[in-house]
Amino acid sequence: MTVLDRFPPASSIAAGNHVNKIIRANYPDTLYAELATESIRSWRDPAGIFAGLYHRCGWLLAALGGGSSLDFTEGSIKTAREKASSQRKKSALRM
Repeated sequence: MTVLDRFPPASSIAAGNHVNKIIRANYPDTLYAELATESIRSWRDPAGIFAGLYHRCGWLLAALGGGSSLDFTEGSIKTAREKASSQRKKSALRM
């Protein structure tokens, strides 16, 4: 795993300076959503190097109407729905 940060070590505001990480797969871009989903599978693997470190705590996605993040939020919701639909279809085919 390679961690990229915009600040050199040891920055007090760098993401790599603490153990709390936010992992999410809500992106409007399908490629990013798939890469994030793959990463989450690695974090959740009970036999993997991150075993016991991943704790799912919930998900909230919101934006103010007319706000600058509304397009991102709406695109992320669309991608999540498409991924869920795709997963249901794959599950049905396996039966």
